[in-house]
Formats: sequence, structure tokens, C-alpha cells
Amino acid sequence: MEEKPVTMDEWQEYVDGISNDARLYEEATRAGSLKFGQKLLSEGFSAEEITAIRTMFAVRMVNEDIAPPGRVDGNITDYRRLADFPF
Repeated sequence: MEEKPVTMDEWQEYVDGISNDARLYEEATRAGSLKFGQKLLSEGFSAEEITAIRTMFAVRMVNEDIAPPGRVDGNITDYRRLADFPF
């Protein structure tokens, strides 16, 4: 990440600003990890906010027709449950 987002609006701007499909997939995989969730909790984000950030990634992947990461590479998030994936 270039600058670390610290508000929900900044997170939305960050996710919306990812211009490369491969990078979006990689960032979603990272954001779906337990380590990521724990880090955000330690920074004061609530569980609901962490789910909302992950949902931002899910919606963006749907909009870009990118299949979400599965439970690999440390990803524990089921993105298909967070957004209505057509595939």
C-alpha cells in the first residue's frame, strides 16, 4: 500500500483506485487474511468495519468480473458471501 488508509472513506478510495486486476486480486487475498483483520483491530477498527472493507474488495471484484480468491495464501474470507458473484 502506498499510504495506509485510516478511515472508511480512505479505504473505499484505496480499493477504487486499484487499477490492475492482478493487484486487486493480490490485495483482496491479503485483506482476507487473519493477520490483516488482527492488524486493523489493533488500529481501532471494529469487526463490522473490517467486514465492510472486505466487502469493498468483493464488490469491486464483481464489478470488474474478477473471480475472488479462494481460501488460499492465508485468505480466510469467503468473498462470494460478501458480494453477489455471478460466477
